[in-house]
Order: sequence, then structure tokens, then C-alpha cells
Amino acid sequence: MIVQLIPKEKFTYGFITFMERYYSDRDMRIILYGDDSYFGYKNKNSRLVISISKISELVFNSTCRMLLREADYILLNWVSSRVVPFLYPYRKKLVLFFWGADLYSVIRPESLMFKFANVVKRKVIGQVPYIMTIIPSDFELLCKTCKISAKWMRGVVWGSKESDMTVNLGLSCNKPRSCLKILIGNSATASNRHKDVLDLLSHFANEDIEIILPLSYGDSCYADNVAIYAESIFGNKVSVLREFISEEEYTLLLDQVDIGVFNHDRQQGLGTTMMLFRAGAKVYLSQDSLMSEDLINEGYVIYPTESIGVEKFKDFSSYSEKEKKQNKELADFNRNEQQAVETWNKIFRELEGNS
Repeated sequence: MIVQLIPKEKFTYGFITFMERYYSDRDMRIILYGDDSYFGYKNKNSRLVISISKISELVFNSTCRMLLREADYILLNWVSSRVVPFLYPYRKKLVLFFWGADLYSVIRPESLMFKFANVVKRKVIGQVPYIMTIIPSDFELLCKTCKISAKWMRGVVWGSKESDMTVNLGLSCNKPRSCLKILIGNSATASNRHKDVLDLLSHFANEDIEIILPLSYGDSCYADNVAIYAESIFGNKVSVLREFISEEEYTLLLDQVDIGVFNHDRQQGLGTTMMLFRAGAKVYLSQDSLMSEDLINEGYVIYPTESIGVEKFKDFSSYSEKEKKQNKELADFNRNEQQAVETWNKIFRELEGNS
């Protein structure tokens, strides 16, 4: 039996729907943990699921204890420093699936608190049989930082058509726009390096543009500083998202975006990037982003963020129909869902073959 653990958050409903659709016949259970009131979390009734509100229930809930004890493998989706210590006794059958920020908190701890939290996490990383990452470059970075004997597997965080509103709403990427809408980053985290992007875009300040800043989650002080800095350059051309909005509202917003500019140097905002491709937007990524390298290798047309500072506005704002079509076809939901199914088939075959 394979037991998966996953936090209650915005990806949960789609992930369980995906698992239920394609893998309900497998010997698998899913333990959801966290607060039901977490913004974006939607409850999904499924025979596969056991829901707990406190992480400590992994120890004190008899059903959870039984599942963890009897499992052949325990697959931890999102490697939380709060959860890992509770799974320490099961480390020899633990599969760590790093989604992004959970990995970078290990290799680039930003505070003493993170360093302390990583003591047990690093010890477990060195003893587990499998580690999963979304891109292979993340695993290579982890190997440079930690002692690892684990076998690597590619992972994918996937939802369902029901949770991808772009598909449901049948949105068109060819609707008329009043001005060029530019989305910067995906969250209020320093790894987005917003101010550098704003400086690069500053020579377009007099053009007919709108700067959109999604800053609804992350560091609120950082968000304040970014918003103030953006408004000092672009004035009332800045739209700042500080409140959480629904998935449908966010997808409608992305459908209006002409250009997405991402300046992070790690795997981050991949879901937003793919939705922008499907909506027909032009995407810029930093050249030191490992995600950029992987997407280019897959055939996507990516533009370097660093070039914006020397581009003319007509070049920056142009996006050929050929390139748009190429990116849209690669990001097609059905195509990517099939790839996700194939990826998870490999994961289950590997784990079940070694049970």
C-alpha cells in the first residue's frame, strides 16, 4: 500500500480528483492535513482520503498510525519541516516530493529558524530511498547541498479539468485589450526579484501599459516595499493584488495578460507560467532560472528577462503568431494531463515493483 500525505491548500482538490480518476484501483490512501479554512482549499469527498486538522494526529490518530505502519511507501507531497519529524521513524520507506520552496528552504535557508528546522530534514533526506522533484535541476542542486543516497524520480503536481478554469470557461486569448498588460512574478517572495524587473521596465513608463503585481501571499512587508517602488515609477499604471482571489478570478485575470515577466532564479510559478502559455501570453524568464532551461529544452519559446532593459517597446510588445501557437500547443491541457498520467504511472510502477 502507498500512503500519500498532502497539505490542505489550493492544489488539493484537483490533485485528489486526478488521483481518483486515474488511480482509484490502486492500493493507496491519502492523508490530508491542515486547516479546512485555508484560502483556496476545497473539500473533496473520496474513499481514498482521510482528513486530519493537526499534524500531531499522524502519531495520535489510530487510523493514521496504522496506515503509516502498514504502508510499503509513504509519499510526502510538499516536504514540510513541521511534518518530517513525525515521519522520522518511517524514513526508510519515505518518498520526498519537493514542490519548490520546500527544497530551497533547505539549500538556501534565509534565517536561523530555517537552519534549525532543517536539522532533522537534512538527516531524513540522507536516508530516504526516493526523492522526487518537478525538474531534474532541483535534484542536482539538492545533491550539492546534502548527502543523498536516494534514487531520483520526476514528479508532477497535477489537477483536473474541473480545476483548470481556462478549459472550463473556454476563454479566448484574442479579445481586444485597452493597453499592454504586464504581469510580474507570482507572489510576495524575494526570489521574484521584483525591483530588478521594475527597473528594467522603467523605460516603458510613458507607454500605454498596466503593471500587474500578484502579492497576495508571501512576505507582507516585502509586498509593501514592492508596491511602493512600482508606484514610484509607474504611478497609477500599477495594479496590486493584495487580497486572495478565487481560482476562477485569477484565471480570468491571466487571460487578460499580454506579457508575463518572471525574474526568479529557481523553480517557481510553473502553474502560472503554463496558464499564461495557454492564454496566449508572451513569457520572459530570467536566464539563471533552472525552470527556463528546462522549458527551452522542452521546446517552449522563452524570452530572457535581462534583455528587457535594452529592448524597444515595439519589440517587447510583439509576439509572433507562430511562437504563440507553438507555446499553446506544448502547454495544451489534455497533452499535459496525459504526460502527468505517464509520469505518475512510472512512479507507481517503481514503488509497487519494489514493495
